[in-house]
Amino acid sequence: MDKLIYTKYSTDRDKSFAIRTDRLRSDNGEEIINKVALYDEGVSHLEHMVLMAKKLQDRYSDKIKIAASTLNGKVLTNEFVTGEPFYNSFEETLEEGDKEAVKAILSDYRDIIYYSDNGEKDFVLTSEFKEVFGDYDSLEGQGLLAAEVTDIDMILENIIVADDGTWQLIDYEWTYDFPIPREYVLYRTLMYLYVNSKIGYVLDWNDALEWAGISKGLEDTFGKMERHFQEYITKNRLSVEGYINDNNIAFIPISTMAHAYNMVNGDTSEYAMARKEVGDMHVHYNALAREYNMTVDKFNHYKSVAEKNSTDYNTLKDAYVMQQVELDIHREASKYGRLKRFLKR
Repeated sequence: MDKLIYTKYSTDRDKSFAIRTDRLRSDNGEEIINKVALYDEGVSHLEHMVLMAKKLQDRYSDKIKIAASTLNGKVLTNEFVTGEPFYNSFEETLEEGDKEAVKAILSDYRDIIYYSDNGEKDFVLTSEFKEVFGDYDSLEGQGLLAAEVTDIDMILENIIVADDGTWQLIDYEWTYDFPIPREYVLYRTLMYLYVNSKIGYVLDWNDALEWAGISKGLEDTFGKMERHFQEYITKNRLSVEGYINDNNIAFIPISTMAHAYNMVNGDTSEYAMARKEVGDMHVHYNALAREYNMTVDKFNHYKSVAEKNSTDYNTLKDAYVMQQVELDIHREASKYGRLKRFLKR
């Protein structure tokens, strides 16, 4: 009988996307990942993943291995791949504090996610794109490129590097076969890194955007795309946990739980408005988080400069004292020499 190691419920989504993710170990020690549709409406989402896995493998060819998946009813089974998460290598580089080294490892990542064995085309707006990300006429005509299929969630944690150096993609739930600017995938990864890691201590957010070739206008548009995407997959649905957190509830009577459940499964205009306000707050929080990281970066820079100046001052001071001692010794020696020559006369 399979042993459950880990499970995660994604209940803050619309029924068509609500799933449970299980990590299991069989009696012979083999591990698998199961994604289970919580509602009948979610089966098409699992079917979509299987199809997208094949298209992704066709796009990346031997550049990156897409973890195989099979569907049986409401259960999608993914092979369990072994190796080192790419995020671990990034975190080790981050700890070194070398800005250029951080850019170099991010460049390796960018080269992979931008790669397409089938080539790329100029980005164009489609009805499918507008449904998932919103309508932005400004995106067209900017020279943005898009592949035939794109996994927007190719964050560092979803990439496992095998012992032989092969890159493996373990999660491709949010993959689409309509044009999406490849820069958006890079922006999305950077956004999560600046919220969840210490990259801001080493690389300023604006410097990262400049390195990525993302203008201020694109940054604003990509931020709106991300918010629209979150609204698309939740359809104004909120988990009980989310309701409790948003309302700062510490003790939960049964009546509150029942009310929370009704709110989760309801679709009132009042609730939709409240959900939109929560989304606005998350966007504002992300902006504040980036601003905080930039402030910390500047502080650390000035602190480093001050410490260096202090060290240089102490070094010069020590050198001055040594020179003064040597000068005094020389003076004393000179006096003694003159006295010795005088006595010999």
